[in-house]
Amino acid sequence: MTFFRRLGRLAVDTVRSLRGHDVALYAAGVTFYAGIALVPTVLVAVWLAGRLVGADRVTELSASLGRALPDELGAPAVADAVVQAGLRLPPVVALAVLLPASFYGEGLRRAFVSLTDARDTLIGWRGRLLVLPLFV
Repeated sequence: MTFFRRLGRLAVDTVRSLRGHDVALYAAGVTFYAGIALVPTVLVAVWLAGRLVGADRVTELSASLGRALPDELGAPAVADAVVQAGLRLPPVVALAVLLPASFYGEGLRRAFVSLTDARDTLIGWRGRLLVLPLFV
């Protein structure tokens, strides 16, 4: 079977398996979880970057980002404030921030499990734990 024939078959099978599911609802749920997880994820990423390459280098890079953002909405100041908050996180707070940051993994796992016939009792926790390596 050729590549394009397999690809077509995959598309047909995917559409058939999604019939009867409210995909828009699942997408909205994943978007909700992503919105909750966005700021904590950025804070943890900045905190880790500060530990890996140094706070001065991260501040320098954030200044470059600030220059690229539009001034009209105050975006450079917001980006700088987020970066500075991430760099100043105490290690205990950085670990505590992982909980809301892991909600994105929970949302993804819940959405995907809802599209299957699988019975999964640890949906939230499994998704949260599996997304944590992404931060590292």
